[in-house]
Amino acid sequence: MDGRWTGPQLQRMARRLRLNHSPASLRRDAARARVQALWKQHPELTGKQVIASLGLTQQHLLGIYRARQLLRECRLAAAKRSPVHKQVGWWLHSRTAERIRISAICKRHPEYTAKQVLKVLGPEHSVRLRWVNQVMNECWRALGRHSPRQCNGWTPERRKRQSELIRQFRPWQRSGPTPVARPGSTPNRGNAVAFAFNSSH
Repeated sequence: MDGRWTGPQLQRMARRLRLNHSPASLRRDAARARVQALWKQHPELTGKQVIASLGLTQQHLLGIYRARQLLRECRLAAAKRSPVHKQVGWWLHSRTAERIRISAICKRHPEYTAKQVLKVLGPEHSVRLRWVNQVMNECWRALGRHSPRQCNGWTPERRKRQSELIRQFRPWQRSGPTPVARPGSTPNRGNAVAFAFNSSH
């Protein structure tokens, strides 16, 4: 023999000597299971944060590339289950799970404002009110509706109550005579509306 050892020879000799070398990396199925379990609890984590949370920074059992791939699998699976996510066409991101939850809240409670949605999300979600408002507007555009802010707070229920009050108090019968505009002058908007209403009746 020339004194050189090949790979299979080293493996057989290591087993005879009972030398169990630690694996160079996690098996893909084991890594996927651990990342999925962690993502369900903390969907906002990035690839580096996943490696640190699993305690694999020093052992080098999970690289940053594989961690990001496994995170993408989790986000993609959640995005496929969300109809609004498909309609809006959001990019997969660390905020994917929060976008999906905000869209679900908007569909369930269309009368909620951004502050109310932020309160439902809870303190564990470190997102800003402005970002929540932006996501809600994107949801409304995808659903073909108007947000409460775009309607100036006039929800269908509020419009119905206002119409009932107007019919009950009949303010047009209690109002005095409408002043006549001078020739060449432009009446203001309120007088013009009142004049058009009185003329039609």
